[in-house]
This record gives sequence, C-alpha cells and structure tokens, in this order.
Amino acid sequence: MFMRLTLLFVLLFAKPVLADENALISWSEPAYALDYSRLNERIFDDFSLPIESFVTKQLSLDEPIRIEVSARPYAYYEQSERRVYLPLSNLYRVNDDLQARFPHQPEVQNTIFNTTLQFYFLVELIRAISVEQSLRITGWEAERVDALATIILLNDERVGQDYLLDAAEEFLLIDRAVASIEAQRFKNEFAADEYRLSQVLCIMQAYDAQGIRVASSDGLCQGQYEAGMNFWSKALEPYLQDKSLLKRWLAQPRASQESGS
Repeated sequence: MFMRLTLLFVLLFAKPVLADENALISWSEPAYALDYSRLNERIFDDFSLPIESFVTKQLSLDEPIRIEVSARPYAYYEQSERRVYLPLSNLYRVNDDLQARFPHQPEVQNTIFNTTLQFYFLVELIRAISVEQSLRITGWEAERVDALATIILLNDERVGQDYLLDAAEEFLLIDRAVASIEAQRFKNEFAADEYRLSQVLCIMQAYDAQGIRVASSDGLCQGQYEAGMNFWSKALEPYLQDKSLLKRWLAQPRASQESGS
C-alpha cells in the first residue's frame, strides 16, 4: 500500500509526466515528440513540489487547475478544462538563451532553467486562478502576479534562490503580459521589463528566512514585500487554507498595512 501511495505521489507531484490528464503538470504527446533536446529529462525530480505546495497546501479549490506543456504556439487558459496550456517553444527559447549566457556552465544552466520554469508555471497558474475565481486585480496585473510568484518561491527552500533573479529575467523573455493602461507609462517593452525585474529584486532584498528586513534606507523594498503580501492575502482570502502562508500573514496586525495595498 505504501509503495502504491508513493508511486501516486510521484506521478502527481514530482517531475512533469507524459500525457497524464490527472497530473498537476504534464507534457502532451506532440510536445514530447517535438522535444528533440529532451528538455523534459533535464527537469529536476522535485521541480513541481513548490507549485504543488501552493495548490494543495496554500489554496482550497474545489478542483485544481492543471498545466500542460503543449505543441501549441501560444500560452492560454482553457477554462472549460481547468487547464493552462504552455508552448514547448517557450522552454526552448529559455534554453537557447541560457546556453548563450552560460556556455561552459551546464549546472548553472540547468538550475536557472528549472527555476525559470517554476516562475513561469506559477505566473500562468496565478493568472488562471484569477480568471477562474473572478479576482479583482487592482494596479498592473503583471506586477501583482510577479510579486506573488516571487514570494511563493522565496518561501520554498527547494527553489534555487541564488538564481531567482536570473530566472525572473529569463521569464520576461517569454512572458505574454497583456498591455494595459499601467504598462503604457513605459516607453517600450524593454523599459517595462526592466521595471518588473527591479520589483522582483526589491522583494527579494526585503526577504530573509525570518521574515522581512529593511533592505534600503527608506524601507521601500520592505514596503513592496508587504504590499504584495497584503494584496494577495485579501484577494485570495476566501480560497486560503487556515495554515497557509498568506492566511497567517493576514492574521498578523501591522501598522504598515493599508486597505487595498
């Protein structure tokens, strides 16, 4: 019985598996056939555990939203299937860029590759949850979602946090963030990406294993971390488990908390 349960856990929550409709993360058969460099085999055994933890230990959803790496040319959420489809081509785009950046460091390539996919999959999952639960995202959605993905990964010791900023930079190469009024304040896409990356860095600087520390003289980065936690704790409150990170945060009174921040 123990062996069967262990096998079931591995199939559902460890490495992405091939064409399994019940797995949290899977690869379609066409995507697997097109994966000539076998990127699937470079994914770490515990790759999906931070994502699984967010879905099963932080949230309380009637049915999980699943992710499938597909041969389709673009990313989208199919609400009728509760499934996010992500293009294999984006994984290759990240892989090719990392090979150019770190040509003689395969271990670094692999670590950043896996962390990038964790960031990418989390962002798309959060977007799908926002659609599924009709969450009202105030401010620039891309910045809000980046913040939560960063916070989730920072709070998981299984993530290659030394390379999290590199992963965020790689993610921005493939992100499909929709232009909005908030995004129009930037001169071009590069400027918007630079801003988003600076916000990820700010949240990272505000975080440590014990919680939050002031990372700049005016406390700006601490405020960014708190703003991200406050916003998502309130937005997701009806769907949070009692022991979740965000639920615990919401229960802690803070003078710096602002309504709707």
